Amino acid sequence: MAVEYTMAARPTLYRGVRFRSRLEATWAAFFDLLEWQWEYEPFDLVGWVPDFLVKGAGRDALVEVKPTTAPDADVLLKISKA
Repeated sequence: MAVEYTMAARPTLYRGVRFRSRLEATWAAFFDLLEWQWEYEPFDLVGWVPDFLVKGAGRDALVEVKPTTAPDADVLLKISKA
């Protein structure tokens, strides 16, 4: 069952990147504080566009940002299929 969000996303500009939401921009700022390299919406996968590609020492991670305290089953299914 999909989570229904009660607040609309606010597009936000941070470091010249237009994020779909303020939450995503906040995470980008957090990655910057940690001095982690990141790319926003780096590519399309089948049924899923990851919010970030965070680059690490030999290990990159795809990151999905959601305003929730528990993972949504539909989102997890999309990610696993991709």
